[in-house]
Amino acid sequence: MGAIKELLKKILPPPVRTFLREIEGLQRLTERQAHLLAEGQDRTIKAVERQAEELARLLGEQTERAESLRRVGDALTEQVKNLHRANEGLADRLERLEKSQRETLEKLESLRTEVEKGRETLHAQTQQAEAQRKALSAAVEQARKQSAEGARFASEAVWAETFNNTVNGSAWLKNTAFSPGRWAVGYPVLYVMYRVLNEARPQRILELGLGQSTRMIGQYVATHEGVEHVVVEHDPEWIAFFKNDFALSERTEILQLDREMVPYKEAEAVRVFQGFREALAGKKFDFIFIDAPLGGDMKQYARIDVLRLLPECLNENFVIMIDDAERGGESHTVAEMEKRLREHGILCRRGRYSGKKDCVLITTDRWGFLTSM
Repeated sequence: MGAIKELLKKILPPPVRTFLREIEGLQRLTERQAHLLAEGQDRTIKAVERQAEELARLLGEQTERAESLRRVGDALTEQVKNLHRANEGLADRLERLEKSQRETLEKLESLRTEVEKGRETLHAQTQQAEAQRKALSAAVEQARKQSAEGARFASEAVWAETFNNTVNGSAWLKNTAFSPGRWAVGYPVLYVMYRVLNEARPQRILELGLGQSTRMIGQYVATHEGVEHVVVEHDPEWIAFFKNDFALSERTEILQLDREMVPYKEAEAVRVFQGFREALAGKKFDFIFIDAPLGGDMKQYARIDVLRLLPECLNENFVIMIDDAERGGESHTVAEMEKRLREHGILCRRGRYSGKKDCVLITTDRWGFLTSM
């Protein structure tokens, strides 16, 4: 082919050779284009092949995913079936449970009704038992009070006998016509007072409350030289009546003092004799008998007049005697007296004598025998 071309170049004229050269250039261009086209086709084919491979790979993956999804779908379908079966069983169980609950609620309602009836019955029985307990408690308390009062009456009778035997043949107590009891002193007071007067022989006597005790102390004062006796009383009519009925020695002085209410410690109002401190200022006593002013309505402290003068109103040896000491007000006053004396270093002894009422003695050691007669 090249030899032919060379031959033609030599034979043919120049225009033809030019034409041939152009044809040759076109041929080379065509070959190049064909080559490029072939290469492009190869690349295209390869790209298509790669795309085909990629598509095949993707298709394989999608197939695998589809298979996996199918398997998952099958599993889910099985689970749905299982859930459906479980739901059917659960519905069954729920129905049985609801039925059981209805039966249980019916039983509970029946039981609640029975319990309510039982509660009402128990409440009625409890109220009845409480009423019976209160009635029994009241009866026991009444019996206790009656027993205690009976014991006090019996004790009072014994003290009456003891007192009468003690004063029988007394050298100075000639008028033994006393009227003890109720508002007046009882036989334990009369007995103890007689022993105090007859054996301790006090010289300075203070008596709070004019009455049966004055009948005894008045006779003692009238028959013993040098004895001084002060009686404090609030009621002028009672003083006049008493003087008209019983003759007192000139050594017995009656102080008529009105009463008033004053505070003492936590007690807002305690009944006392008005001007008591001023009337007895500077005086000392070896026997003090306290049966006034009225103290039955005083719950915290009662009859505190002498308490507020301790220990300035006492001689070296003394006896303080308080009637109605079973009551709260008087018992608190007794405790305050003992405390006040201890605070001043005064050693004392205490004795209690009980009949229908109680009386308490506070005395120095020298006359301590008076607390246990």
